[in-house]
Parts: sequence; structure tokens; C-alpha cells
Amino acid sequence: MRTLRRHLLVWWQVTVQAIRRDLQFRSQAATTLLTSIVELGLALVPVLILASVAGTASGWSAPLALAVSGAYGISAAVLDCFVGPNCARMDRYIREGELDLLLMRPVRTGFLAAVRWVAPSELAAMVPSAGLLVIGLRLADVQPDTASVALAVGWALVGVVAFALLWLNLSYSAFWMDGSEPVPFVVLSLRTAGRYPRSYFPQPARVVLATAIPAGLLGAVPVEALLGDGSVGLLAVAALGLLGAGGLTALHWSIALRRYSGAST
Repeated sequence: MRTLRRHLLVWWQVTVQAIRRDLQFRSQAATTLLTSIVELGLALVPVLILASVAGTASGWSAPLALAVSGAYGISAAVLDCFVGPNCARMDRYIREGELDLLLMRPVRTGFLAAVRWVAPSELAAMVPSAGLLVIGLRLADVQPDTASVALAVGWALVGVVAFALLWLNLSYSAFWMDGSEPVPFVVLSLRTAGRYPRSYFPQPARVVLATAIPAGLLGAVPVEALLGDGSVGLLAVAALGLLGAGGLTALHWSIALRRYSGAST
């Protein structure tokens, strides 16, 4: 219990430090918000085109496709705030010796490497995304009840954690290769698939987007839960699966760390 408390305290301190840092540059949050609105508008173009072409056949109207895009944007903002900054620094930890400092801290190195950096300004992207989600549901005349909202939040949390684990495992490739610079671009490309309803994809791709590359859990599955197409039992199974994935990620980090002997490796 004391160890857990120490780790939570470290996470809280790095988060508070990040908020204070961003408060010194308030313009950054405003710039991030404007950028996210522009990016959201540009990203909606292919969504609307696909909704107009495939919407009727797939059973998903344009408003529901907008709702999926909004839910995806909320989950993506959380990932970009808490996960992206740390995965982007994994290569630097190994090449420039920053990992040496993390090894001397009083918490597990893998934990600290995964949570050390937070970018609160990225959460500004949640504002337009939440608006898009609400507008999409209203246009589709969907009024979810409390149970559906709770189930959707549960699936969104599972999706964020699952994709975070995938992102971390891919960033650990820096231990095995000369550099992992392409990893962020690969991850963002894979994640973009979560912006669309799963019914737009063939059945094998839907399975992949719900398991190996859990981008479908970021937006599509939570909106399906809002529509009443959700299962508490399946969510519980997914949560148990996350525990196994977390264990494999910890094992991957432990094996990778054995290859590290200093900044020169």
C-alpha cells in the first residue's frame, strides 16, 4: 500500500508541475484549442464523405458518424496529454542518458518513464470534440440514459488504457533499434481508424480494431454503448484483458531494460 501511495504521489506531483508550467504559457492552451478546432474540421471531411457514401448501407447516419468522431477526439486528447509526451521521449531517454536519472528515483523506472511528462494544454481539444459528440447525438435524436452513459465512459476508459499500452510497447522499440522516430507517426496513423464507425470496416478489421489495435474502443464502441448496444459483462472481460496486457507490458519493459547499460547503448 505504501508503494502504491508513493507512485500515486509522484504522478500527482508531475501533473501539478505540468499544470503550473502550462499556466505560465496560457497562450499555448489557446493555440492548442484553435489548432484542435482546425484539425477537427479537416478530419471531419473524410468522415462526412464516408457517411454520405456508406452511411445508409452500414446503418450509421452522418450525425452518428459525427458523434463517433467527437468521442474519438475526447479519448485522443487524453492520450495526447498523458501518454504521447512520454512515448515521444523514450528514444531520448535511451540515446541521451536520461534513463540513468530515472533508474535512481524511488519509484519503478517503467512507471516513471510512462507518466513523467504531462501536457495539460492537449486537453483543450476535448472542448470541440465534446461539442461534436453532443451535436451528433442530438441530430440523431439519441437520448442515452444514465446506465448507457456509464457504460460508454467505461468503454472509453478501457480504450484509452488499451491504446496507451500499445503505444508504450511500440515506443519500447527504441531499446531494440537504432532509433524509434517513426513510431509516433505509425501510432497516429493506426489511431486515426478509431474516428470512424466500426461498421465501415470489414469484419476482420473490426476484430483487429477491438483487440490488437484497439482504436475502435476510443470512439466507436463508446458511442455504440450510448445507443444501448453495450454489455456490462463484455466490458468486465475487457477490463480483465487489460490486466493481462498490463502485465505483458511490464514484462516487455523489464526485458528491454536489461539491454540498457548506459547512454552509449
